[in-house]
Amino acid sequence: MIYTAITDNKDHPRKDIPCFHGENLFTSPILKAKIYKVLPHKFLDTEYSIWVDGNVFPKQPEDWYYGFLKHHDIAVLEHPKHNCVYKEAELCKQMKVGNQDKIKEQIDKYKKEAYPENHGLGQCCMLIRRHTPEQNRLNEAWWAEICRHSWRDQISFPYIFRDKVNYIPHARKKHWHEEHNDNPLFQRKNHARN
Repeated sequence: MIYTAITDNKDHPRKDIPCFHGENLFTSPILKAKIYKVLPHKFLDTEYSIWVDGNVFPKQPEDWYYGFLKHHDIAVLEHPKHNCVYKEAELCKQMKVGNQDKIKEQIDKYKKEAYPENHGLGQCCMLIRRHTPEQNRLNEAWWAEICRHSWRDQISFPYIFRDKVNYIPHARKKHWHEEHNDNPLFQRKNHARN
């Protein structure tokens, strides 16, 4: 197992794990960090990888997670609140998250292409992948969608991966925000605010 970190030279130097320091191809710090999440095959020479956001702490041994792939090359925990990209876009609008013009343009495109409602939505803070040529191609299509439209990767994820992803079932509860920690996969801590 190889642990890596994306530091963008803002954290103390580490010698215990490989660290990535942000691609200088983008002015956006969001895209600088997101490229590693979406295109791990460009940076890691490995058969499998598990992406976790910086505030996510896995609870199980690495091999335990690969069982979720089953006959897919990617697995993600299903979203705890809803399973629809259109509802996710509406939530982004209500919360004023992301570029609203780009999200609207993206959603209009999906509607025009008759992308179905309630067709799955991932909680993209943890991505379990098998690095196959087909998976790598889909990663690159996902990256193109993010660069063309919104950086909100949960909106483009179900559109790109459609029936190629295993959504890991999530126990649904009344207070869905609590579910980030109420699962056997990981513990999630809130980002520190300045």
